Amino acid sequence: MSDQPTYSVRGVSRQARRFLRRQDEKSRRIIDRHIKQILAAPTANRHLKGELLCNWRRRFGSNRIIFSIDYAVRVIDIVTIGPRQGIYSGS
Repeated sequence: MSDQPTYSVRGVSRQARRFLRRQDEKSRRIIDRHIKQILAAPTANRHLKGELLCNWRRRFGSNRIIFSIDYAVRVIDIVTIGPRQGIYSGS
């Protein structure tokens, strides 16, 4: 099996970039590892319901990465990253 991700990141929201900038180096490495796991198998994560129906989420600790998948061109868009409290209403 290849270590190459099957998908790539097309876009990262402004909120997600701001959240990443505020994190320490260790936290950024953890988030980066989770994004690489998303790229390798995006549908292995939880599909959201309701207003966020077209989005998926990955949980790590008390934080979430909310993302959407474009199957046609095999890319994901990072919608938001942050703590669970309020992240779903802010997306």
